[in-house]
Amino acid sequence: MPSAKVCIDASAVLAGLLGEINGGQFNYLCDYWQENDYELVTTAIFNAELASALRKHVYFKRLTAKEGDEAFEISASLPVRVVHDVSVNQLAWDMAKQYNLPTCYDTRYLAVAEIMQCPMWTNDRRLANSLRGKSSRVRYLGDYQGLKRLKNDRS
Repeated sequence: MPSAKVCIDASAVLAGLLGEINGGQFNYLCDYWQENDYELVTTAIFNAELASALRKHVYFKRLTAKEGDEAFEISASLPVRVVHDVSVNQLAWDMAKQYNLPTCYDTRYLAVAEIMQCPMWTNDRRLANSLRGKSSRVRYLGDYQGLKRLKNDRS
């Protein structure tokens, strides 16, 4: 059983799947996590957010229908454990208030990271900037600086 965990949000996975900015960093991190036996965890809204974003890319013709189907298949096969802890909703609400955020979507990921005592990786620059200096759990793909930082994340 993996000894270290990492929480991922939908924006990080989308970056890797769609070759968006910082997508290479996410794909490299995934390889590192797999090679070093990390467990990937997330919140219950993860799959819905991922599927909705992929569908939007197809609808607005940023992806072909075939590309959308392929990306969806890959996303559905990711080895990510959804954490169904009853305290996620309350903790997400409390964190949204604490950090003065307008919604609880992003804080659900952060709540999972807090419950699982692990870092949370995102490609959402606005979120990362709004939490900079407030939460030590948030990692922005654009700030990724290699293995030294990853080794510090291992519990």
